[in-house]
Amino acid sequence: MNSSLRSLALLTALLTLGACADSETADEYTDRVDESETAVLAGDPGDLAASDAEEADAAPEADTGSFPIAPSGSDIELVPGQRYYNDSESHYLVFQEDGNLVVYTSEDEPTWSLYLLDNPPDWRSNVRAKMQADGNLVTYSSADDTESTWDTDTYGHPGAELDLDDDGTLRISTPNGDLWTSD
Repeated sequence: MNSSLRSLALLTALLTLGACADSETADEYTDRVDESETAVLAGDPGDLAASDAEEADAAPEADTGSFPIAPSGSDIELVPGQRYYNDSESHYLVFQEDGNLVVYTSEDEPTWSLYLLDNPPDWRSNVRAKMQADGNLVTYSSADDTESTWDTDTYGHPGAELDLDDDGTLRISTPNGDLWTSD
């Protein structure tokens, strides 16, 4: 479809469905439609409305945490889908719904993940990720923490902190230095 017809189809969808959010310009909407390859270009604007309704029901992007993650006497469980941003907000860590633990840039480009390790664990079975009070970052395939799939092997260091550097490096450290890094 040429760009004039495409633009006309998108504008028609915007006007008839009211699919554009109040704060969203037509250009921003067009970019969003292009990125998600919605059915409006295939001639079914009804799917576009459904897609917008799903986005409205999705969890807000405000579900964020911050670093350092420092257990003080008890484990800290990473919330699936929650983004944990570093201080400069240039990178974030997320325990994804699919079980993968991933570091992304603020532009959503992955820089490190369990999947990319030389010998990746069966991350698809992960149901929990924790920074434990003993200093170990661990993923589990069981809700009762009996089956770990991966860890940083940094147990035995109560008070250790998990941090995310500006270059996207995950780091577990104590005041005496680094115990583990993702690079």
